[in-house]
Amino acid sequence: MKNYNDFLIKAQSARKSNGWIAVVCFFVAALLCSGIILLSSFYSSLIVLLVPLFIFPIMFSFQRAIIYLRSNSTLSFGLFFSGIAHYFSERFRSTYGFFGEILKIFLVFIGSFFLSTMVAYFVFYYSNLYGFVDMLNEVINLPYLTIETFEYLIDKYKDVYTYFSIVVQVPTTVITTIFAFLMYSMNSISMFIRFSDVKYSGKFIRRTFKKFKKDNFSNLLKNYLSLNWPFYLLFLIGFGVGGFLGFLYQKDPNTIYGFGFAIAFFLSFSVYGLFYFANKEAIYQVYIPEIINTSDSVKDSIMRLFEGMNFNKDEIEEIIEGEDKENDSKES
Repeated sequence: MKNYNDFLIKAQSARKSNGWIAVVCFFVAALLCSGIILLSSFYSSLIVLLVPLFIFPIMFSFQRAIIYLRSNSTLSFGLFFSGIAHYFSERFRSTYGFFGEILKIFLVFIGSFFLSTMVAYFVFYYSNLYGFVDMLNEVINLPYLTIETFEYLIDKYKDVYTYFSIVVQVPTTVITTIFAFLMYSMNSISMFIRFSDVKYSGKFIRRTFKKFKKDNFSNLLKNYLSLNWPFYLLFLIGFGVGGFLGFLYQKDPNTIYGFGFAIAFFLSFSVYGLFYFANKEAIYQVYIPEIINTSDSVKDSIMRLFEGMNFNKDEIEEIIEGEDKENDSKES
């Protein structure tokens, strides 16, 4: 495992380089993302589209702006907003690995939903909260269950339905969201590779980072959490405050985690955003030797593969560098 002090030194250097302009950027980014999340609480099915199409590009564009400012480049509004479109380019569109983590996130969702349901059932059953046991007995004694009967029970035991749904859905959503954010956040470290290494194609970099992450996942996760645990603490505090306000406004799970996530993301990014991104850059810088070794290993495996198919060295280099080389060199 890497020396913790190495990360602290690199992170401190990155924060100083980012400066106060980064604080402003992260504050505005947090505000925009929180607004989108709050909007999604009223249309919860849209969150699947809003995250990859709006939230990821916004965060990418702000981080790209910081990189440009640190290189003493002039940052215009046109250049800033072009970052949103740039996110969807071949080189950068998989920065967060959205689709690659879907199965893991789904499994965490199923597991957390099952555990939350079991906990809620035992708590409501053994304490007979809001007449939970009475409702179960009435359901058991029904000869058959129709839509009309179901609606009658929901109306009669409205408190049971409301609070049971909250106890199940809110923890499930929080656990799933934190896990998803953790996975996507670790994946976004690849962004620094994509900006720094313009020689190779996005596909090659994706393959390199995937292997690097697999080979170093345990230590990488420990390093990431040791540096960014305050971010998640602020996130939980923000969700607690926002969720409580949402509960007071309307006792509905969508409203609770809509308000909760909006304040959670705003608080964590606006307060800790400067440290959060600096820490990710520190992780990248400390792991550069391992990334280079992984890149060489992937390149060698590709070379051997195509040499066996009678490709010459120049043709293989062209395949590895990819068609996006010219466009990415212009952007970088």
